[in-house]
Amino acid sequence: MASHNGQIAVKRSVAGIRRLYELGERLKEFPKPLPRGKGERIAAAAGTNRDMVEKSRRFVVEFSRRDLNTLCREIESGGFPVGVQHVVRLTWIKGEKRRWSFLRRTIEERWGVRELLAAIQQSTGRRPRGGRRIRIRDRAHALTRMLGLCEHWNRLYKALKNSNNGGGAPGLKLSPAIRHEVDACDSAVNQLYGRLLKTR
Repeated sequence: MASHNGQIAVKRSVAGIRRLYELGERLKEFPKPLPRGKGERIAAAAGTNRDMVEKSRRFVVEFSRRDLNTLCREIESGGFPVGVQHVVRLTWIKGEKRRWSFLRRTIEERWGVRELLAAIQQSTGRRPRGGRRIRIRDRAHALTRMLGLCEHWNRLYKALKNSNNGGGAPGLKLSPAIRHEVDACDSAVNQLYGRLLKTR
């Protein structure tokens, strides 16, 4: 029974991946970014969201039709339901050999999406490109977000200054040129913060 359920899960995952690819193919005719409201209408018709619509476009850019077929065959032969979210992470990886290597390791190790993401991070030493698009609702929301970023910068700046003096992170040494740029950035952020507070 478990094997039968596993086969069903694999078939569903492959079908989902092919649907995502077909969606991306249909979007080739549209300019980037999509016209206002068009992305939402396409997403609603496809039973998905705007974010996934944009990811489908990237999928088609990064994978040829032949790559898609190879991807699906690998999943089917491996017997592990690599899903759409796995594929989205794979599109972040530069280099075809590395991409296929991560796919095969995902299948062999039975990695979930988080495990794949962690492996990519460990391999690259940084977070892969991608992430959720920032959406601003109105003026008040924009001001709040900018103030929050300024406050975040202020905390980071203080941590950098302490670390450079041998505090929180011994051994962190910023060159004079970088310290100068960081100080200039801090000055600009503080000016922006003051002006944002006045216009709030």
